[in-house]
Formats: sequence, C-alpha cells, structure tokens
Amino acid sequence: MFTQDTPSSDYLFDVIICGGGLAGQTLARQLKLSHPSLSVLMIIKSAMPLAANDFKVGESTVEVSAFYLSETLRLTDYFRNNHYRKFGFRYFLGNGSDIPANRPEVGLSSYPPYDSYQIDRGVLENDLYYMNLHADVHIITNATVKSIQLSDEGTPHTVVYQTEKEQLTKEIKGRWVVDASGRRQLIQRALQLSEPPETVCSSTWWRVKGRLDIDDLVPKTHREYYTRVARRSRFFSTTHLHNQGYWVWLIPLSSANTSVGIVTTESIHPFETYNTFDKSMQWLSIHEPVLYQHMKQFEVLDFLKMRNYSYGSRQLFSVNRWACTGEAGLFTDPYYSPGSNFIAFENTMITKMITDDVNNDDSWKTQVDAYNDFLINMNKWLTKSIQSSYTYFHLDIVMALSFIWDVAAGWSFISPRMFNSIYLDTTATAYLKATSLRFFTIAYNVENFFNEWKTQTPDTYTFDFINYLSVPFLRDIYNRNLKSGKTTTQLKAEFEQNLRDLEMFAQVLFWIALEDVHPEMTALIKEKPWLNASAISLDTASWKERRLFEPDTPPADITGVYHQLKSLFRKREQDNSSIEEDFNYSFR
Repeated sequence: MFTQDTPSSDYLFDVIICGGGLAGQTLARQLKLSHPSLSVLMIIKSAMPLAANDFKVGESTVEVSAFYLSETLRLTDYFRNNHYRKFGFRYFLGNGSDIPANRPEVGLSSYPPYDSYQIDRGVLENDLYYMNLHADVHIITNATVKSIQLSDEGTPHTVVYQTEKEQLTKEIKGRWVVDASGRRQLIQRALQLSEPPETVCSSTWWRVKGRLDIDDLVPKTHREYYTRVARRSRFFSTTHLHNQGYWVWLIPLSSANTSVGIVTTESIHPFETYNTFDKSMQWLSIHEPVLYQHMKQFEVLDFLKMRNYSYGSRQLFSVNRWACTGEAGLFTDPYYSPGSNFIAFENTMITKMITDDVNNDDSWKTQVDAYNDFLINMNKWLTKSIQSSYTYFHLDIVMALSFIWDVAAGWSFISPRMFNSIYLDTTATAYLKATSLRFFTIAYNVENFFNEWKTQTPDTYTFDFINYLSVPFLRDIYNRNLKSGKTTTQLKAEFEQNLRDLEMFAQVLFWIALEDVHPEMTALIKEKPWLNASAISLDTASWKERRLFEPDTPPADITGVYHQLKSLFRKREQDNSSIEEDFNYSFR
C-alpha cells in the first residue's frame, strides 16, 4: 500500500486539485507528464482505492476524449488492455413493444477507423490513482474540502478540508487551485457562476450483473438483422433505445456488467414516473416492454438518479489562478457522451495555463477569455441542440438526419481542435473566432429548422438500417478531421472546407424537408437551387424577409450529397424502394 505524509499547513503547492474523480485524476496525470517538477496535491473525498462495486456513470467516450486519454495521457496500451473498444453509437427508434430487428436502426457495421472506448469508471479511477502516486502526486484521501478561499491579489489560495478519520479541520495553500469536486461546485457556488439549462431533463441508471446484449432480444431467424452487423458486435456500441421524449442506454463494462439508464425530457416524461428503481422498471414495462421482459432475469447491482442534470457557467478559468474542471464547472446533455470531451479540453487548457505560469510566461493570461468563451459557448450549443431534439425522437427521418448533422458538425468543428491543439494556439484561435461565428450561425439555424420540421412532417419516410460511416460525404468529413500533426495553414484550409460542407449539408436538409412538407414549392425553388444556408426555414412566408434567395457564398453542386442522404430513406407504404426523385440542378 502506498502512503504519504500529510503536508503541513504552511506548505505551498504549485497546484491543489479539490476532487479525485475522472476530471481530477486525469488533470493530475497531465500536469505531471507536462511538468514533472510541479508540486501537485489532490484531495479526494473517497477512500482509495474505490471498492470493486463502486459505480460511476459516464462510461462512453468518443473520438475527442479517446484522443485525450490515449495520446495526451499516454494510455493507449492501458485502454486496449483494460477496457472495451467502442463500436460507435447505435440507435433503435420507434415502438419499444417491437423487437429491435423491426425498429429503424442507425449504427455501424464495423468498428470505426479511430478507436474510442467503453470505460469502467471505477477501474479507471483506481488505476489513475496508483499512476499518480507513482508520479509523486501528493494525495489525501478520505478528506472533504470544506471551502476554497480564493485570493485575487496574486497571493496563494487557501483550501480548508476535513479528514474523516481524525475529524480535524486543516488548511493548505496553493499557487493554483482547481475545483474538480463534481456537483458540489465549490467555486461556482461561492461565486454564483452556474447557469441553469432552458430544458429540464432527468435520468436514472443502474448496473446489471452480466452481459445484457441487445442481440438477445432478437430471434436468430432474423437473418438480415444479424447479417448487417456480424459477430454480435452490437453489444460493444453505446446503444440508445428511444421514442418521443426519452432514450434508454445500454453500455458494456469491462467488469462483465452492463450499465442501463433512462433519460427523459420532463415535459413529456416527468421524473416522478421513474425516480425509483421499481418505478423505472414499471416505466420500462410501458415504454420498452421487450427490454423490460429480458431485463427481469438479471441481478441489479445498484441504482442512482439525477434530476435536471445539465447546467452551464459564466466562467471556468481566471487570471487569478483558479479553474474548474469536469462537473465542477458545467455539464451538458449526455446523449452524445460529451462529458469526457469537456474534461479533455478543460484539463489541457488548465495544464497550459499552469505550465506557462510556473515558467514565468504571462501570455496565458491573454487566452483566459478565449478559453472561457469556447467552452461556455460549446456547452450552450450542445445542450440546447440535443435537448430540443428529444421531442422528435419518434420521427424517423427528422431524427436520423439530425443525428447525421450533429456528428458531421462535431467532427468538423470540435475534433480537429483536440487532435491538433489549435485552441491553444493564439494565432489559430484568432482566425477561428471568425469561422466559429459562421459555424454557430448556421448550426443554430439548423437546430431551429429541425424543430420547425418536426411540427409539419407527415412522418411518411422511414428506413431499416443506416450505417452512417458508409455515407461518402460523412466519411470524407470523418477522415479529413480526425487526424493530428497538421500545420496551421492546413487547418485553416480544412476549416473553410468544413464550413463549405456544412453549408451544403444545410441546403440538402432544406430540400429534403421541403419535399416532405411542401412538395408543391420545389419547382419554384429549383430555379434558384443555391440558397442562404443561414436562412433555411419551412415558413414560406418568411423566405423573403430571411433573404433565403440571397446567398453570400458562391454556388456549389449539392446533387451528390442530396442523393447520398435521400437514398437512405423509403416511404412507409413502399417496403423496399428508396425515394430518390429526379433532381437536376442548373446554375445560372
């Protein structure tokens, strides 16, 4: 067993990290990898190592966080040997009374080129704890941080904590203090920085013992279902079962257990209808009865819940040498597993600021506002976009195209920032400020567009299976952006191409929705096929005022993208035929 002496109250650390969950543990490792001589103290409320049955939600990662965990923290071999490789996102839409084989499915047929992981949080945090001890991080366990006394005069901050064993209150000082206390939000609450979301969404979750495999809900006679994803690999996906107002997750854990959760928007499914385990099972029996019947055979290991889980912030970092990371700062909606993405960005920004500071380089202070703006705006965009989509989870074509848009936007706008650390480069940051504004203008309008579409669609289009990385347009975006080692010049050119692709995508969404809702208008619009992507709307009366027919970018041929996306769907009354209409553009 590793032991360390408790530091005296007059000891000054370079960094004090208040909290030892995923955010705090990964930050400690990153700091020591970047600057081994830093004196780092981490105060952890729990006894360490965690008990084998300790369960923390947040198991699913995506490419951004996987890059951070593998490359930045140098843990590629560790994850390959100790956690499951993730088989991408998977969605089953529609009636939960039907087996998954008869529900529209969005997912992958093979593993994606770039690895991400399903992580068992208890296992990972225990292992990081030992790694940090070996790296000479000073760790106090079984201790509760009672307060953080911030200094705004350049003098050290004071952290007051209490040890559980001795029940003694102690003080310790640090040049930097980082709040990683989770939902206690010590700094956010003290400075009243936290902001509530526009929509109330809530969740319950638990683990079952053993492998709860989505394929076990489907009889072996459904050969087409088993052919499109071989070797029962669906199990390793982050699987979503959903219908209007909710989604249910299934996530495999390397401890040989399975994580299950219910997430709803309370405007449709109030938290009181599922806020205990018995109520959650009753809720499943109504909304996902096929899963419910199968789940009854499993032993339940634990149960947790959270109401109104999302929140934002007005500030995460300060020139006065304090910072917040993980849930101590903000928390977006978990639908696309973005929590560890935010940790990756936050910790890397914090590490850059601290290492610059101890190296007597004050340039980090000029970046604090940009760091705050980037993360706060990304959280607002993601939370608003995701939570507004809960109301159209039951509409096949709207939901599927919304998902495809979201992953294209994420790969275009977020992934290259992490893969090439461009958010740390002052020159690149200044350039990207303008492109970010253009991106958000289009993205927020597309979000509003989907919410228009949901109220008007006759819901006549559906599909059987969409392998989203088989769509050439989407695959090109993925391949272009999930690469590291690029120069600033290359990144600038590729961001322009990304914006161009998203502008084309927005126009294709408009054409497909118009054919769905206002087919009588398509002949008129074909006369001017290149539109203002920031003005698309299904409100025909607003087109002139919104300047739909006044694009400020040169025209491009969207015929190929249109056919790629339109061919994914069929009309419900036509069992196997696609719905590509003749669609010829002429540019004058």
